[in-house]
Amino acid sequence: MLSRFFDHFDGELARLQKTSSRLGYYLDYFVGAAAYLSLFVAMGFGFRDSELGIWAIVLGFLGAASALISMVVNLEIDKRMFDDESGEAVGYPGILGFELEDGIYLLAPITWMGWLLPFLVASGIGATIYCLWTFFSLYRLTRT
Repeated sequence: MLSRFFDHFDGELARLQKTSSRLGYYLDYFVGAAAYLSLFVAMGFGFRDSELGIWAIVLGFLGAASALISMVVNLEIDKRMFDDESGEAVGYPGILGFELEDGIYLLAPITWMGWLLPFLVASGIGATIYCLWTFFSLYRLTRT
């Protein structure tokens, strides 16, 4: 959760100062993917003795693989959008001004309420759906 907070913070700071770097761009993607990857794997192994059993590990690795694949596909989408003369971004799913990744801020209250196991199930499935969405977005972009 802190990594996402600082990710948003440093991005906003860079925009306000009108500074950016290619290194910062790639670090943003790689650190974010590493954070989600470790979160999913740790939760999967952490809940291996729960009622999910081996499925907790499967969900953890499914979420981790989806996060990694989504990072690679999003980099390709960004590359294609950068080359696109229209300048319109595909955008990431969101509602009411919140992006999908802002949901990570709910992790602390979810943990405090003891809802990590349902969160693992929902996020493992959700990360896979998001990964499929990124593929669809890339496919749609390549057809135009």
